[in-house]
This record gives sequence, C-alpha cells and structure tokens, in this order.
Amino acid sequence: MRKALWLVLFALVAVTAAGCAKPPTVEIDAASEAMDAAQAAGAPDYAPEAWAKAQASEAELEAEITAQKDAFALSRSYEQTKNLAQATKSAAETAAAEARTGKETAKNEATQAIEAAKTLRQEVDQMLATAPTGKGSVADLAALRADTGSTEESIRAAEAALAAGQYREARAKAEAAIQSLEAVKAEIESAKQGRGRRA
Repeated sequence: MRKALWLVLFALVAVTAAGCAKPPTVEIDAASEAMDAAQAAGAPDYAPEAWAKAQASEAELEAEITAQKDAFALSRSYEQTKNLAQATKSAAETAAAEARTGKETAKNEATQAIEAAKTLRQEVDQMLATAPTGKGSVADLAALRADTGSTEESIRAAEAALAAGQYREARAKAEAAIQSLEAVKAEIESAKQGRGRRA
C-alpha cells in the first residue's frame, strides 16, 4: 500500500515537473525576430562588432535549447534559456540601432564624396580649358581630357549606388573619381609650372 502511494506521488511530481518545464517560446521568438530585424537594418555591414556579439549570444541560446531538448524530461530547466533569449534580443536591438546610425553616417559620407567629386570635376574642366599645350602636346591634353571624361561615369555610378542604398559602394566610386581627377589636376599644374620655367 505504501509502495503504491509513493508511486502515485512520484507520478504526480513527474507530471507537475514536466508541465512546468516548458520552453520560453515567447522569448525565443522575440529573440529570433530581433535578429532578423537587425540583419535587415544592415547590422552585418554597418555595425559588425555589435552584430558579432548578437550572433554569439544567439549561438549560446541555440546551444542551450539543444542541451535542454536532449536532457532527461524531469531535469529540464529553461531559466537559462529564457535569460539567453532575452540577452540575444537585447544584443540584436543594440546591433540594429548601431546599424541605423552607421548607415546614416555612411550615407552622409557618400553624399559628401559625390559632391566633392562633382566640384573637383568642374575645377579640372576649367583647368583643362586654359591648360598650356606644352607639358606639353595636344596629345597629352587629349589624354587628360579622356581621363577626366571617364570620371563622369564613375560619378554617375556613385549616384546610382547612393540611390540604391549602397552607401559604401557609392563612396568608393566617388573616391575613385576624386583620385583620378586629382591625378589630372596634378598633371595640369605640372605643365603650367614647366611652361613658367621655360618662359
């Protein structure tokens, strides 16, 4: 009789324990959604350090979920799972916020680089219009004009990348145009200085 009673009590405890040890699905889902939102915000590109921390936290969460799934039913505890899910959500939200800030900064930098390229292009065009032929031959000036003309395509590509939200690419293309224009400018200035010395 006593043995039967203990068996009943044990069964009741087991049922109760199994009923209490349920995965914190709300917290886990919230963490997953926050990670998706951070990735969509551009965290891998614009907040790489914060994104790496969020990914590390997510990996811990996944490992803990697996560990509890593989554990004996009566020994499962999801307290740590819940804590890790909340930590992952927080880390993902931080990454998303930093990504938004980083993206805005990248947008501003790309815009400034494009404007700088346009301004420099106008300056170089004016310099070419008054450049001496004797760095000096017409062939040299033709080559410089061709180099300057090629930067127009780079600037247009930079503007297209900016419009598409590809801010890093836009900045890189604009800076490439600036570099080419600076080289042409240096060539023209060198030609002017050479002509001055000959005069």
